[in-house]
Amino acid sequence: VSTGGNPGAYRNATIDTGSSGVIRVGHYRTDFSYNPSVSGAIDSYRGTFDAINIDSNPIFVGWQFGMLLRQDSSFYITGPINNPSSSWNSNDTGTITSTDFNKISGAGPMNPDFTITGGNIDFGYMFDILLPSGGAEATGGFDNFNVTLNTTAVPEPSSLLAMMSLVGIGMGAYRFRRRQNRK
Repeated sequence: VSTGGNPGAYRNATIDTGSSGVIRVGHYRTDFSYNPSVSGAIDSYRGTFDAINIDSNPIFVGWQFGMLLRQDSSFYITGPINNPSSSWNSNDTGTITSTDFNKISGAGPMNPDFTITGGNIDFGYMFDILLPSGGAEATGGFDNFNVTLNTTAVPEPSSLLAMMSLVGIGMGAYRFRRRQNRK
């Protein structure tokens, strides 16, 4: 939606269903990604976002927002972070690690792999809606999504080559010196 966000444009989601229960919806962007095998391991993650419950249906029960990751063919979520009110509220995951995410679908491990052997990660958010018997229509908004990663850099090949060269030179000097002392 082009107006009404916190401020300006925001993501609006409406779900209309005739059934009851929990419906989980996830949104992620493939251009909002990070590859630990290329850019370094993720030590921790922090997500912030603004959310609002814009639904006016009186039988609607509630929204819960959380973080979503897609790695390879698996999807992972955090537990719900908030239950938004009828006005915009800001939310912060605090510092979380891979063990704070749980797999909801896919063939991957139970938690995402944040190490340098891990595959590409696409970031997003999810929301759960709890609908009463007979169903309802639910509308909510999401704005100012931000992810901050605390990472460990992967040394560049040239840096590794330089370190290995220094070790080699040091070992050569050590062996040369040992030979000189034996004479």
